Amino acid sequence: MRTLLTSGLNSIFATRLAWRWRNKKTPAFALTPQMRVLVIELGGLGDAVHVLPVLAALPMPVTVVCRDYVAELFELVGHSRAIGITKSRAGLARAIAELCGQEWDLIISTCWSTWTTALALQLNATAGCGFWRPWRVETFGGRGPIPPVTHADHLATLRWKAVAPLGILLPAQLPVAALTAGRDPRAAGRVVIVPLSGNRRRCLTAAETRELIAALDSPIVLGGSADASRLEGFPGALITRSIRDLLALLASARCVVTVNTGAMHLAAALGVKTVSIFRGTDRKLCGPIGPHVAVVHTMAEALEAAQKNF
Repeated sequence: MRTLLTSGLNSIFATRLAWRWRNKKTPAFALTPQMRVLVIELGGLGDAVHVLPVLAALPMPVTVVCRDYVAELFELVGHSRAIGITKSRAGLARAIAELCGQEWDLIISTCWSTWTTALALQLNATAGCGFWRPWRVETFGGRGPIPPVTHADHLATLRWKAVAPLGILLPAQLPVAALTAGRDPRAAGRVVIVPLSGNRRRCLTAAETRELIAALDSPIVLGGSADASRLEGFPGALITRSIRDLLALLASARCVVTVNTGAMHLAAALGVKTVSIFRGTDRKLCGPIGPHVAVVHTMAEALEAAQKNF
């Protein structure tokens, strides 16, 4: 009941904000390297990986408002400045207070959420600039309509559709995020297992994790700060404290066996052999993008794929 009520209130809030936006007018303009552009991307780490090629296609450096734990990734790629916020009312208020005093020529929202809408509309009301959202067919002041969004679109495709009105077209093949990383000798030539995700439906059980450990040769079991207590007792467990450390460990691995989580998208983009165990989600919507990826659904398939070259 509580979930239904929350969903209903969010829907009402979003509808009111959309009605406010439909009554706004913005002038047409051409995209230039001198423009001051703000990108709102409040998705998780995987979403941030998918939006990186889109940002690289823009002809100017941008400022990105993002979740606090992915801000480091945007800073590492070098073509954007990141402002990390917590996805809460307090985080939203802080972002509005920090950004409203600045002037923006364009605000691009690359994902849908009530928080994203509220932040974008508040900033746009202050700045009076152009604003696009990928879930709307209309566009305001751009070169053409946003391509229709469908339920079959990959999350990366949604990000490209968000910038279509700016003359940046959806590539025939989704490009891989350009990531660079150092090396961590602890993972050199070893298999890295990433068994946990923020979504518990996607996680491996403790028994399944032990099955992988027993079948593979001295693997590393990798997790973030939030996973420390759940990985206690597993041999070879390592906890990463930063995205830079995570990238170095993944880039050094011989193979990464992972559930659907942010580390999966990083490993795939780095070109590391990645075996993705998909549960509770559709690979067509959020599968990894990279040159050496295998998507499986069972433990037997994962173990078989980890031994192959692809």
